Amino acid sequence: MGCATRRTQGVLFNLRHLGIFLAAFWVASWVSTVWAQAEVYVYVDLDGDGVKEETTLSATTPALQGKIPVLFVHGHNLLSQNDADFNFRKNWHNPHDGLPSFKQTLELPENAWLDIEPYYIRFQDQNRSIVEDAREIGWAVEHILHRHDPNHAPFTPNPFTNVKVAIIGYSKGTISSRLYLKSLHEQQYDLPPPRDGFNPVSEFIAIAPPNHGLAAGIITAVSLALKQLNNGYRYDCSPYIVDQAESKDFIENLNGHAIGDSQPPSPPDPNWSLGDYPQEAPGSRSNSGPTSAGTLHVALYPNSDANGVARDVVGGHYASNDCQGRVLARNLAPDAENIEVSAIPGQNTTDVHVNTVHTPEVICLALYTVGHHRVPNNPSTFVCEKIGQIPRIPQPTPWWCKWWWCKLWCRWWIILGLVAMGLIPYIYWLRRRRMTRIGP
Repeated sequence: MGCATRRTQGVLFNLRHLGIFLAAFWVASWVSTVWAQAEVYVYVDLDGDGVKEETTLSATTPALQGKIPVLFVHGHNLLSQNDADFNFRKNWHNPHDGLPSFKQTLELPENAWLDIEPYYIRFQDQNRSIVEDAREIGWAVEHILHRHDPNHAPFTPNPFTNVKVAIIGYSKGTISSRLYLKSLHEQQYDLPPPRDGFNPVSEFIAIAPPNHGLAAGIITAVSLALKQLNNGYRYDCSPYIVDQAESKDFIENLNGHAIGDSQPPSPPDPNWSLGDYPQEAPGSRSNSGPTSAGTLHVALYPNSDANGVARDVVGGHYASNDCQGRVLARNLAPDAENIEVSAIPGQNTTDVHVNTVHTPEVICLALYTVGHHRVPNNPSTFVCEKIGQIPRIPQPTPWWCKWWWCKLWCRWWIILGLVAMGLIPYIYWLRRRRMTRIGP
């Protein structure tokens, strides 16, 4: 009897400890899952020595308020299927072929006024569905908001925060970002559902975006993501057999209209032109609108050659001769700002694509847009002063010099005022000296 009791108590003791262990394991797994959904790199002074070190965003990352959060979303890594060489560093950190990087530009002392806190997301599996990339972007945005506003609970049903995140994407990263942005307004796949009135993104800058898909060849055979970028069809527009369900019409569904809408008619019609499709930028605002009105969509891509042929593999400003209407970088939403950049170097379409994200004029336009919450006037001719090869982003015009009359006369009046301030005491001194000489 006693032995049986001891055995029973031992079993209960073990079961109780097993239950505690499983509960602790579940809590730890849940916490790690919450924060492991996205691998986001940030630079923080961890030791208090004034030197920022690279770390991943987590629940223990110190809170930060005041700075402008910017999420950088890298492109597809063709060299490593598991991103062993950290593609985000190649896209955003490292200079390339004599061209600078975004990180170098942000670290330039003359650009400190931007007050940007950069976040760099990393996607390890390069061949998975773009839907999963969009899911991780959503997690990243929610936890960036929480870091800048601790009162914001990620994925709360009724969120309220004044913090806005800017997103700068490159190549495939622009499509992942667009899918996330669309999910804020319409249910997309199994992504978190939209929340009424919630749009935490102030600007979205798409660099070299394949907005209407690619027409890539055999390289797409083993990659679901590349098949999705091809809209689910091969170079000759025959559908893929493998991954067809997940890739077919992926770009068409993202854009919200028939992909053939961007295909020129045959035979050519001189009266045909590309139309406006607001579905390509849901929740967008105009360049002159306040950040509370929505997300400003900006597309930056190389200019076309003299014959109107795109210099980049993702396309350019004009419709291509693709059999579906793919290979067009331009965003056809009426509110979208599309900017052709002529300064991008390269011997072929691949070189041009790689160089685009490192070109000083592109970096300047992107960061100007974030800092000013709008694109510059006459963006096609806008240039930044350079310090070496690194662009210096112009600061906003002081409020007292924004009126037209001030722009014309303000500086002269200030100069005259300073001169007068110096002359008045001098005249008074001369008068006193003269009176002293004359005497009573």
